[in-house]
Amino acid sequence: MAIQALVPEPKVVALLDSRHPSYLGEFETRLLAALEFGYSVEAMVTGFHKSEATMRRHIADLKHRVFDYIDLTESTTLLNHWTRRHFPCCTQHAHEMIQNCQILSGAKSVSAASDA
Repeated sequence: MAIQALVPEPKVVALLDSRHPSYLGEFETRLLAALEFGYSVEAMVTGFHKSEATMRRHIADLKHRVFDYIDLTESTTLLNHWTRRHFPCCTQHAHEMIQNCQILSGAKSVSAASDA
């Protein structure tokens, strides 16, 4: 049974800490940074030059990559918490994008490259 939690309790934190995806591409990293920074899907549609359906699909794919391997219910809140907890390793580049205000910069080239 999946754990439901609004507050990261020790078991939730341990499960979040245990998941290290093997590779996150540049677009996935930008998406994690945008979610963590608090961009809405509508803002990401404009910033990443993608349709709403495409953005929602990419977000769902990210959630699957993290939560399918651990016993937690998928949520954007927990994905953001996972992102913060993995700033030193898996999401270091997302952290740098946030710190340097570069989340959406280069998004057009990322979009064009991923559509090719």
